[in-house]
Amino acid sequence: MDKSAQFLIRRPLTFLVRSLQMSIIPNNVDLAIPQSIKSDQIFFNNKILRRKRIVLLAPACIAATCTMCPLPNEALDIEKRPITPRDLIKQFENSFKNDSIDNYDIITIYNNGNFFADYEIPPQVRQYIYHKLGKSKASYFIVESLPQFITKDKLSETRKLMGEKQLVVTIGLQSANDIVRELAVNTSCSKKVFEEAIILLRHYNYLPLAYLMVKPPFLTEKEAVEDTVESIGYLSSLGINEPILCATKVSPNTVAYLMYTDGIYHPPWLWTVLEILKESIIRYSKSKPRVNTSEIIKEKNKGSLCTQNCDKCNDKVIEMIEKYNLSQNTGVLHNIKCDCRKLYQKFLQEEEEKYSALLITDRIADFLKNHKIS
Repeated sequence: MDKSAQFLIRRPLTFLVRSLQMSIIPNNVDLAIPQSIKSDQIFFNNKILRRKRIVLLAPACIAATCTMCPLPNEALDIEKRPITPRDLIKQFENSFKNDSIDNYDIITIYNNGNFFADYEIPPQVRQYIYHKLGKSKASYFIVESLPQFITKDKLSETRKLMGEKQLVVTIGLQSANDIVRELAVNTSCSKKVFEEAIILLRHYNYLPLAYLMVKPPFLTEKEAVEDTVESIGYLSSLGINEPILCATKVSPNTVAYLMYTDGIYHPPWLWTVLEILKESIIRYSKSKPRVNTSEIIKEKNKGSLCTQNCDKCNDKVIEMIEKYNLSQNTGVLHNIKCDCRKLYQKFLQEEEEKYSALLITDRIADFLKNHKIS
């Protein structure tokens, strides 16, 4: 599809995405307290390491156009509640209240957007964090950003202020398929800029990671398996062998939610996630994908519809996936059986009969006809 044809789809889709977005952060929120703080262990670099995971309460993603992403709704609307660099620095400091940064191997900081976008995280905030990390016993610092914000100047500053600490940058590629990524997901992340960011990060001996979306809006379960497995292969060809799989959740104030209420989209089944893991391991032996389980646990995502099977096996499947994440032992993925597998197979068949004859672009065009923005 040429760029002019893409524009005719992306423009109204982007308008619709942004018209739905609405910050759910209360106006009286304490700007000195991060949105969440969590201490846990993760399997990383072939070891189980101690992690402090911080989500800063910060301005919304400046490139918020994705059809399924709830993060702009979970960020600050700075027109209603301005925030200062000092507020963000206080959030970082309060994350270690009655704790020590030296207790952790990994410090992860998310901000519901892009760590390297100055509009979201001002330079002086990044500089303060780098100084603290550089003096700490932590070995890794993990952040998230779209590739267009990852520049030579910003990585040079990181190296200068943080020393030899290992920076890990997760990038939301979502899909290696251009139609899926640029239209179904509607992200501003291009493969060209993604690959340039990978080269730049490696120039500084920093580690790139990538998020892949399992079943973006407008895809069927069957298409989702193939799309994600092919995307894992693409990342493997770039030497990125630990992609993070994010099963799409249906959250309010998103296009995905609108599609769900229209009856034309359903979040992926856990069976689909398992199929992707098993198939990718067969096709790409070097690849070790992990699943972001925080996105599939209903209790952690109140108000959203998460990927699931049935009440009988949901918890068991998630437990098995978490065991796989920690051990990379694929054997645990084959030990799951449930009667709902038959319902899943029936759902696959019905979904394919309904949508397989339509191109993804046609599905998007049909959806937009019913949701025009005046």
